[in-house]
Amino acid sequence: MAREQGWREFENGVRLHDNGQGQVRLFAPFSSFESLSNVGSDSPAAAIGNGRLEEPPVTGTDPKSKLEFVEYKFRMLSKSYIPGYGLDFSEGDVLQEALAKFAVKLFRNHYTTIEQSLGLAHSPVWTNSRGVEGVDAVYRIFRKFGEDVIDRLDAGVVDSTSVGIHFLWRKSHPELEGYSFYDNIGKEMNGHVVRFVVTKILRVVEASIVYAGADADAKRLDANVNLEPQDRNDEKLQYSGDTMEIEKLKTQLSETETKVSALETEKGELSQKLSEAQKKIEELTPKAALAEEIEKDLRETAVKNYRLSAGDKAKDETIKFLQEADLSMVKTLSAEYAERAEELHPLTCGKCGAKGSLSRASSAETPLEQPKTNSDTKKRASDYKMPGKE
Repeated sequence: MAREQGWREFENGVRLHDNGQGQVRLFAPFSSFESLSNVGSDSPAAAIGNGRLEEPPVTGTDPKSKLEFVEYKFRMLSKSYIPGYGLDFSEGDVLQEALAKFAVKLFRNHYTTIEQSLGLAHSPVWTNSRGVEGVDAVYRIFRKFGEDVIDRLDAGVVDSTSVGIHFLWRKSHPELEGYSFYDNIGKEMNGHVVRFVVTKILRVVEASIVYAGADADAKRLDANVNLEPQDRNDEKLQYSGDTMEIEKLKTQLSETETKVSALETEKGELSQKLSEAQKKIEELTPKAALAEEIEKDLRETAVKNYRLSAGDKAKDETIKFLQEADLSMVKTLSAEYAERAEELHPLTCGKCGAKGSLSRASSAETPLEQPKTNSDTKKRASDYKMPGKE
């Protein structure tokens, strides 16, 4: 999967966003196998050998599809810390407040495809059935889709479940920043384990039957467990009639909350980009003004060179063209006009007439006539004739 902007993904499958959102499917990761060794008689292998009775399954036929199903009671998720994932679901009533969101579709091993669908989880309630508070529910598995899973559950070969969740979170140790926080997940610091504290359940995506889940208590319930709400004021939700519509509306509301949260994140990112663009504009504005001045000078120089090279034959159309044409063409023409002007009117000294110095005239000046000296104006005696003499 290509990394989406703002998301950080860990080896155990936990995905966290910079805006405080998170996603996870609570498989048992390799790093949490050690914690499962403390489960004792609750492990699948022990369940077969110690004679522990499972809650007997309930069989029935769906009135709409006419498909046969078998129902089992499961603990879906406990109010506890989950090793290997660093996720803490024990914050306040974060799970209890999201109770209705645990009514979801049921799959195999978190493969959410049509072929891997088994049925649904319904009637979620808040109980203390596993010795720790958490969400219990009824899993309805249709025989047509999950006969092999039903056989394995009945034989005690598998008895675990796992859920996929979208949530909001905060740091357990706010003083740790960046990788100094992530690198210490699961380690004890200042008397507390560094962890992701879940503050709100946005959505429960699905539930799955798995070999081993990350939550060691997320298993099929014993026969002596009474799946009743711990708080009698809690509403028992059933998948029938108006309650079904309520559940759909709640699911849609949850999805809307997720979309709103994502849009808020996108809005924040766009605002940041807009701010950066505005800053860039402020930086470029002086440069743009300087560029305009340079362009103005280049065009004025081109017009001047043209007038010098064309003299009285300069045309207004050409001048207008130089004021509007592409700047690269103006620069080329300006150079040609300057060269022609140099040939016609080379730089000369106004006093001595030497080329290449001081100024350029648009026409050649006639040298001043030198004043006549006395020797030039004085007549010789022989130039005068006396009257009456030859």
